[in-house]
Amino acid sequence: RRNLFRPLSAEGGISKLICSEYAARAKAASRNRKHQDMDTKITAGLVSRGMSYKHRELPGNVTSVVSHSFLDWLGVLVAGWEAPAVKALLDVLPRSNSRNSTLFVGSGEYGPFTDAALINGTAGHVLDFDDAHPESRIHGGAVLWPALLAAAETGRKTGAELVTAFVAGF
Repeated sequence: RRNLFRPLSAEGGISKLICSEYAARAKAASRNRKHQDMDTKITAGLVSRGMSYKHRELPGNVTSVVSHSFLDWLGVLVAGWEAPAVKALLDVLPRSNSRNSTLFVGSGEYGPFTDAALINGTAGHVLDFDDAHPESRIHGGAVLWPALLAAAETGRKTGAELVTAFVAGF
């Protein structure tokens, strides 16, 4: 029979093992902090840039593209409202008529803003006919419009603020 613990117990092996494990974890934590610091700086830079946008400074063609994107998303949302995934969400999401409720666009019902963003986002993307940005291969409207609409409605924002937030988010 071999003693599996002998190598660890000889000459403080357990202590060495624990110390080396602790040192490895501390080194990894230090690397993670550096990455978190870098991530925080990147995020802060993106937020700062997005917050610097002013509606009056947007070129006219940008406002036109944003309007087209919204109408495209809205049309796809209406078409997607009958999809099984949307119906499944409607079966489980609560409804509310309180002042802080947000519109479920396809049904005219209201619910918590997070649920409205979820259901409107699902309906607006479920058919996958929504707008796309070919260079980046993303469907910006599918994720931005539901969240922005819910936030704008809850925060009583203007259309100009909504357009500017879309540009910043895209």
